[in-house]
Amino acid sequence: MKEVSQKKRNAPAEKTGETSNKKRETPKARGKESEQDKPEKCQRCRGRHNDDQCRWNIGACFGCGKQGHLQWTMSPPCDLPIDVIIDILSRLPVKSLLRFSCVCKAWQALLTDSNFIKLQLNQNSFNILVGSHDCETNSTVLSVYNGETVDQSADMSLPCPLPLPCPYYNILGSCNGLICILQTPLIFLWNPALRQLRSLPKPQIRPLDVIVVFGFGYDPVTDDKKLVRFVCDESLGFHLRAEVFTLSTDCWRELEVDMLSLVPLCRSTAFANGFIYWIGVDRLNGHKRILSFDEGAELFRETALPVSDPSSSAMHLTVSRDSLALFVYSIEQELSRCFDIWVMNGVSNSWSKQFTIGPFSRVARPVAFSRNGEVIFRYIKNINSELFWYNPNTQEIKYFPIRRAGHSLQVHYYVESLASLKG
Repeated sequence: MKEVSQKKRNAPAEKTGETSNKKRETPKARGKESEQDKPEKCQRCRGRHNDDQCRWNIGACFGCGKQGHLQWTMSPPCDLPIDVIIDILSRLPVKSLLRFSCVCKAWQALLTDSNFIKLQLNQNSFNILVGSHDCETNSTVLSVYNGETVDQSADMSLPCPLPLPCPYYNILGSCNGLICILQTPLIFLWNPALRQLRSLPKPQIRPLDVIVVFGFGYDPVTDDKKLVRFVCDESLGFHLRAEVFTLSTDCWRELEVDMLSLVPLCRSTAFANGFIYWIGVDRLNGHKRILSFDEGAELFRETALPVSDPSSSAMHLTVSRDSLALFVYSIEQELSRCFDIWVMNGVSNSWSKQFTIGPFSRVARPVAFSRNGEVIFRYIKNINSELFWYNPNTQEIKYFPIRRAGHSLQVHYYVESLASLKG
């Protein structure tokens, strides 16, 4: 009997041991099964889930799952911080960025984001855009040159964007990667980097035998591009009217100019710090002054010139390191000209003389500055126009022949941009 009772006592212990052993084995077995059943790591966020469950599909944050902050929708395929990746992308050419937009929806959303477009624009330096008139084909040849050094290897030809029989056109201005071109009576905005062309609606003020002057820029607060158009009728005593085209509204509006005494000259215009500038002539006494248009407030202003007798001097406006610059030279001394360089202080609208260069012969006029502060001149050679760069510190001159140089040259600043013209 004692032996039987001992067996009964030992039986539950054996069962309990078997049960405990099974319980110990179950988590391991289940763990092995769960690891096998889990999907492979997601290539976008490194999580373990099916492709249709990834937050990347809805543009949600991988950290909190919420939408609305774009920088977290791009989970890097490497260990670099996202801010570093965005900074690297912003320094690349637009052609490369267009290819990268096909990587995933998150990168496509990033490259079309307005903040990234502004960052990319600020990270890239400007180049020199030259438009020359080819007399043989009666066409405009556009070329982009390195804005830092005289390097012809950086020459890039831009194809004619206009689907018209006559490819000759004028460049009205270049701003933030957009080029405004005129082929009378049509006006276009063109982004060469994106290969986008947009035709502007017809202006409201229809000119007859009048002077038409343009100015192209943008409002830095709203980032809206604007084109100003003056119409001056000499037969009516220089009766002046003006209108502005706004890209966001895609329409023209007439501006108030009844109190304006200046008539802008069409040969010289520049854009700097939210203002479009022209050299204007007083309708009453013929004196010259600076006429400016505030892109944000849409108001006109007048500023005095730094020279005492502007009537006997020729002038040309340009931009030097984001400030308005003015070239002043004598009209009479054609064979031996000296050029004064003035720069405007944007806060007080006061002028400061930088230096005087020259004398030069056969020089038509200075047209722009390079990134390093070198002065780009236009000169006449065998009736055709060409360019040379002058370093005011070393007084070194580098001649720069232009492709198919003709009697007419248009020089502007240009930088590639991701800004789309599609509404």
